[in-house]
Amino acid sequence: MKNIFKYLWASAALLPFLTGCNSLDLESESTITDANYWKSDTHFSAFNVGLHAQLRERSYNLFILGEPRADIYGDAPFGGEATQGMEIFPANSLNRENVGLSNFANLYGVINQINLMIAKTEETGLLPEATKKYYLGEAYGMRAFLYFHLLRSWGNVILHLTYTSGSTIDLANIQKAASPATEVMARIKEDIAASETAFNGDYSYKYGKHYWSLGATKMLKGEVYLWSGKQMGGGDADYRTAKGALQEVNNCPGIALEDNFTNVFAYANKKNKEIIFTIHNGRDEYNMWGGTSFRNNLVPQQAYMNSGNYFDENGVSFAETKDAELNGLIRLQIKKDFYDKVFREGDTRKAGSVKAVYVKEGEDLVYKACFPYKFQGTMLPGGSERAWLDDYPIYRYADCL
Repeated sequence: MKNIFKYLWASAALLPFLTGCNSLDLESESTITDANYWKSDTHFSAFNVGLHAQLRERSYNLFILGEPRADIYGDAPFGGEATQGMEIFPANSLNRENVGLSNFANLYGVINQINLMIAKTEETGLLPEATKKYYLGEAYGMRAFLYFHLLRSWGNVILHLTYTSGSTIDLANIQKAASPATEVMARIKEDIAASETAFNGDYSYKYGKHYWSLGATKMLKGEVYLWSGKQMGGGDADYRTAKGALQEVNNCPGIALEDNFTNVFAYANKKNKEIIFTIHNGRDEYNMWGGTSFRNNLVPQQAYMNSGNYFDENGVSFAETKDAELNGLIRLQIKKDFYDKVFREGDTRKAGSVKAVYVKEGEDLVYKACFPYKFQGTMLPGGSERAWLDDYPIYRYADCL
């Protein structure tokens, strides 16, 4: 993605020099505005890249709206770190004064840009029809995805379906009342239908698995209709719709389960056959969740791992394993009950999901805690600790099954 952005901005900066100064009537193109944009297929392509980049920038917020509130975390960090306010999510102590994420998790900024993409793509005559429809399939699907997150977290929310100038939205100045959750759900389903219609049976990953696709829309449809069936009274009719959508995911090309569970998340196996839609991260481009959000919430401190005081399930000191390369903070500590009770005996997914930490009492290993182990990052040349450049899967074939 970074290369496309560099190309776009570099091209924009060079335009005054390339066009020369022969005419004072030339429109300045040194600044990208709505008036001088949307004039070539590369403009649409770059904007589509930008939409997915903005979605990636919200990936940490999407995590916060889900897993930390799902009875997985909540124990005291095993290294003794302060939770720094993160405890409000597993404790579900959110309220109007302490919302955890401000400005509706900043999702409306992306929605505004999606609205712009929809409007400009609908009206353009520049694009081949198939390309135009694919962009619309992506945009409607992503808008439904974001409103589904808003609905599940806040219920009644503002339905903002037309674009406004600027990349940010001050919701206090929209002067529009929040719509009832039933209306929000109806719009989500309309956008899903619009996405399906626009894709018109094209299940290809036209731009890669880190871009929205018809498969992602079908996964979202299954999730949405299961939710409305259970939480909003849709019942059997919604369940049947969900089942039908999920069965259609089998139309995705090359889709299958990975033979080894840990390969689904492996840094060296990105965009594998189990992935339907993922958030892409990469060196010199974007760390997982941006900045240090993953490292500073879910990764043990390197001082602990190198201390010789903590051991893995085989009694080997972490200082003697590759996990000595981990370096972060634990703000969200996985519950012991989760480690003990969620996985059935012999479930091979356990070792690829959580890593137990033990201390020694005499010759006995005593469980101390565990930490997430799906995403293990990678060692870059010359590095002393792992870099968190794993992709972050949103939809997998296992979810579908």
